[in-house]
Amino acid sequence: MENHEKEEKGHGIDFTVDGETLTTEKKELSVREILSMANVDSQQYYLVEVKGHQQEPHKDLDEVIKMHNHMKFVTVFTGQTPVG
Repeated sequence: MENHEKEEKGHGIDFTVDGETLTTEKKELSVREILSMANVDSQQYYLVEVKGHQQEPHKDLDEVIKMHNHMKFVTVFTGQTPVG
C-alpha cells in the first residue's frame, strides 16, 4: 500500500452538481473546473451555488470558490434554444 500520499492531505471534499456527487482533493476550484468535472459546457451554462433557500450565481468562469463538504450547485442554461 503505497497510496498514503493523498491520505496525508485529508479526505476528499464531496459536493454535488445537478444532483451528481463529485469529489475533489483541492480546497479551491474555479467555476470552469467545477463545470468541467460535471461534464457541463461552460460556454452554454453557468453555475449557481444553493445555500438553503438562497442561490448565489457564479457566472465568471475564472472565479475561485473555496470548497467544503456538502456544497450544492446547479447549472443554468444560457445558450440559445432552437425554435421549431
